[in-house]
Amino acid sequence: MAKKMAVKTSSKEQKETTNFVLPRATMSLMKMILILSVFVGLSFFLLRMPNLWPIEKIAVIGDVKHVTQKQLASILSSEGNAGMLTVDLSDLRHKISQMPWVKNVQIRKSWPDTLSFIFEEYEPIAIVNNSYLTETGNLVEQSGYQHKEHILTLVINESKIGKPLDLLLLVKRMQKIQKSLTSHQLAIENMEISESNSWLIRIENKFLIKIGRKKQLERIENFLQVYAAIENKNKLESIDLRYSNGLAVKLSNEPLESKQNG
Repeated sequence: MAKKMAVKTSSKEQKETTNFVLPRATMSLMKMILILSVFVGLSFFLLRMPNLWPIEKIAVIGDVKHVTQKQLASILSSEGNAGMLTVDLSDLRHKISQMPWVKNVQIRKSWPDTLSFIFEEYEPIAIVNNSYLTETGNLVEQSGYQHKEHILTLVINESKIGKPLDLLLLVKRMQKIQKSLTSHQLAIENMEISESNSWLIRIENKFLIKIGRKKQLERIENFLQVYAAIENKNKLESIDLRYSNGLAVKLSNEPLESKQNG
């Protein structure tokens, strides 16, 4: 007799479970999207809340003669209502670098509320018509600046002031003349260039040197070779170098010129 097999079934319906695993690339992408979303949200929050860490102070570090805190505050205000977190230092550095005296500038955040500026400034190399000439050839009007003693002072006819590079080359020629005269204890009060391009030097508290329109360096060297031999230097009124082979000396109280061969 065949035996019947008993089959036991559960009253509850058995459920099959399946584990689904996302690919690794998809997981990485989702993480990146999440991080980016948090970053964008935080950035948006900070941009809407610039006063979270406002800029309260400006510190200028170094021996700064030309740039003022007032000027920096004005440039900073052009950045809008920026705070310590939102201020664009690159843009700020670019704007400040456009100032004529600024050779280099570094900007640092000093938490919680201070921007520190470290400057390297140009030094004026000459005074041209009451404006300072920088190393870049720019003329800058500035009042109240105490320049170095015996800085080269030029009075140049406006028609003779060309491009910055031309002006720099002209000043370098004049500086060579200044150096030669200084080596003979002759300090220049100022130098003038007329509309006809004629050069004139005023020696401090002493006399005039008329150089003319050409061979300025050569004529000064010729003058210095005979200067020691000139008598009554304290009575010198003017010296005219505009001769092909000599110079003319005029003494005070003596209207006639006495020739000196060069």
